Amino acid sequence: MDSTALALTCDAYLATKWYVVSRAEGYFSVLTNDLRKEIWAHIDCDLTFARAMRVNSRWRKELEEHWKEFCRKRGFFEDLKYWDGRRDWKWVLRCKIVVFKPERKCGVGYLIEENGRYEGEFTEAQKNGLGKKVFNDGSMYVGEWRDNMKEGQGMYLWQDQTSYVGHWKGDKYHGWGKKIWSDGDCYEGFWKEDKKHGKGKYVWSNKDGYDGEWTEDQQHGFGVFRWATGVQYTGRFHQNMRNDDSALLVWPNGDRYEGGFKDNYIEGYGRYFHASGDVYTGEWRGSQRHGSARYVYQYGGTFVGYFSHDERNGHGVFQWPDGDRYEGTWKDGGRVGPGTLYRPSGETVPQWWDERPHSNYAENMPRKFPEDLASDMDI
Repeated sequence: MDSTALALTCDAYLATKWYVVSRAEGYFSVLTNDLRKEIWAHIDCDLTFARAMRVNSRWRKELEEHWKEFCRKRGFFEDLKYWDGRRDWKWVLRCKIVVFKPERKCGVGYLIEENGRYEGEFTEAQKNGLGKKVFNDGSMYVGEWRDNMKEGQGMYLWQDQTSYVGHWKGDKYHGWGKKIWSDGDCYEGFWKEDKKHGKGKYVWSNKDGYDGEWTEDQQHGFGVFRWATGVQYTGRFHQNMRNDDSALLVWPNGDRYEGGFKDNYIEGYGRYFHASGDVYTGEWRGSQRHGSARYVYQYGGTFVGYFSHDERNGHGVFQWPDGDRYEGTWKDGGRVGPGTLYRPSGETVPQWWDERPHSNYAENMPRKFPEDLASDMDI
């Protein structure tokens, strides 16, 4: 029912009512509850609601509730959740029904553009203030605008459910924001011109995560990287790679490394503390023990010498807890060729070894004499 028809109906009704004192109270001032509800139910025009509220004083609140229900049924109030109390329902209504023309844009309304529909505020013929833009590809931006660009706080939702919520400047992520990709990756932190920059936390879909400093979209500076397996690195990064002279790497089983890293590898000088109590102190290359080092075993034995490709190689000295000491040559972890056993009493015992490679001195204290090898090897 439009406003003209409604007025004619009310005029006919009021003409029979001798007790109406003044029409200033509104056409509906003498209507019964049932009749009012019947009339409200037949109003299907926002303009009629607006005019009725302007001329009616007694039932304005009741009219407003019916008008709001009329808007709610059309789904207009779904957008209220975006504005978090900053704008009321009438503002949303204007965004839905007030049409702007390209040559005349000021106030609140909507505009159909080549790449989508904009609903919100305009000043000086540009998007300024709060607004919602639904693009032709199904993506949507809701938030603040300045001079036709996304600027301030806002949310962008892509068609594949990737989302960004945070601060914008000049149509780019800038400041604090959180982005969740459709594959499950998530970054929360600071941005600069669409790139991760400053402090932030990135969690991959496989649950690996980095929390630290970023520069130009790269892990750069101090940070903590946690693998889903429970391994954790704490130290400095350079262009997405672990590079530090004194970083910390820990394993869930209790192993711990303190020392240098280069391009994601353990490299330089460092100390490896095994959960068993063994400690390696020395040089590394490519995440392997390589160079001069000192290895102290949990039972008290000590090796001082050289490692190559993670094994004892070259000249070295092994000392037992009781003071006996062997000096000789190692190859791939085992003693080879001539060597000498030195005893605390001053006795020296020349020896010749052909120990099997990769001998594990951590689990079994090494034999002191070559002839013990047969029993050691169950021969």
